[in-house]
Amino acid sequence: MDYSVRGLLEALSGGYSPGDAEVDGGDQPGATARGGRMISLLDPYVDGAHTVVGVTGEIDVASAPALRDRLLGLLNRGTCSLVVDLRGVTFMDSTGVGSLLRIHHRQSLLGGSVHFVADQHAVLRVLDLMQLRKRLHVAPTVADIAVCCPSVGVVEVQQPHAASR
Repeated sequence: MDYSVRGLLEALSGGYSPGDAEVDGGDQPGATARGGRMISLLDPYVDGAHTVVGVTGEIDVASAPALRDRLLGLLNRGTCSLVVDLRGVTFMDSTGVGSLLRIHHRQSLLGGSVHFVADQHAVLRVLDLMQLRKRLHVAPTVADIAVCCPSVGVVEVQQPHAASR
């Protein structure tokens, strides 16, 4: 019996073997394809206090670095609250999880927040296996995140009272 992470992921996904991938949706260098697998990063849009970006396809060893770089680019341009919608993701391996953790870590260093939306069994199973669903704040819909965290990133500064001087 193979107890490695790769073996567990293959068992969970029915024998998946990662291949080459292509990242669609922009002029990012380094995104090529040989095997026909593809991941797409949809155009970001604003929903209340959150910038939402959808991801579709498979996040694996071939596509995760390009996805990570594109999402880190959004964070580096000043996105305070990022919501990554993974409902279109059909497979994610440990490299994909590592990329999500890196995005989460970078945003916390920048003082913002990042949330993930997922309802696909293949994605939720991997996150549950690694006990990351709570840490990454995974919700089933974008609306659920808007309800629980409506004003993330907004800081209120209180002025001292004149009587306390």
